[in-house]
Amino acid sequence: MRSLVALALATSVISLAVAQAAPFEPGERPLAPALGPKPAEPRDLTPLARANTDMLASYHALLTQVSGPAAADLVESQGLWYRYAPERCQIAQDLADKSLRGAHRETPTQCLLRAVVERQAELKAALQTVGPWTFLRLTEHRIRLARPDHGAGPVEESVTRLQIAHPADDGQRRWNATVAHQLDQTIQAAEDLADRNQRLVTSEGRDTSVHAAIELVSVTPDLIDVTIHALADPAGPPPPQSATRSLIWSARLSRPIDATDLFDPKALWRPSLAQMAVDRVVASPGVAPPSAQAVAPLAADPGRWTLTQGGLMVDLRPPTPGAAPVSALVPWPLLSPYLKRPLFVDPSSLMESARG
Repeated sequence: MRSLVALALATSVISLAVAQAAPFEPGERPLAPALGPKPAEPRDLTPLARANTDMLASYHALLTQVSGPAAADLVESQGLWYRYAPERCQIAQDLADKSLRGAHRETPTQCLLRAVVERQAELKAALQTVGPWTFLRLTEHRIRLARPDHGAGPVEESVTRLQIAHPADDGQRRWNATVAHQLDQTIQAAEDLADRNQRLVTSEGRDTSVHAAIELVSVTPDLIDVTIHALADPAGPPPPQSATRSLIWSARLSRPIDATDLFDPKALWRPSLAQMAVDRVVASPGVAPPSAQAVAPLAADPGRWTLTQGGLMVDLRPPTPGAAPVSALVPWPLLSPYLKRPLFVDPSSLMESARG
């Protein structure tokens, strides 16, 4: 009982700042959220209150550096974080009470202080500049229940979104909307896997976590290449299951590329690409290499491509739950006879993201 009271008292310190941190309800997604009240000046504050004041200062400073959907994502992310942190600390406290770890366990106040410090670090590192592009990269956290018919416990979710910080035209706004939609679809696939996993592990009292993210791979002034993936990870068997898609965006075309943007439609590139990919496949230990016939439809899917300076990386993982990673890097010189001319991108101009 005392742990619940302590957690409630500690939570109240940061709960008072919700109105400052989320001037709009998360679901409203305004295009240009106001800054709201400025954080209070720290005086004789507790460590938790002081850390929260510092975090709010970082939040408000970041709001001045983004606009449009990126600003809306920031407001929503912060609102979700204020709901998530106390819930996560409560779960940790409950687990600590059950495990009887006594003095070695983290107190509710210590848990919230650590969460606030980690959030401030994330806010400070949220802007990512690669080449001519500046992105906002933030993670949303939430805890939800699995579907009622599965009768399982909570599913912890983390979703890392990526948006152009200041979209300058309709094309850039379209990119923001496209990757957000693709991520939401991938999250749904992972949530379905998580709910199925929960049904499998409920009898053992274990929970499942869902992690989804947009990862920046490479850019040029006219291209943004990202990978969108999600993972449903139970705390034990069955094995983690994932869903992954790539999206290569042409700023000049203002859309994702398709196969005809890279390959000459008159060339017999599909069987050749499949064979070259099989010849250079990199599979997990113990995984048999696939046949060219089996990978042909996979290799021809632009949603499985990643552009690198060294060549075209192709994801050949079978579209079955729990399949092990299989990929191949096909060098550009080998692809040269099949490529469309002029090529829509110069591979040597690709600037790879520092974040993997």
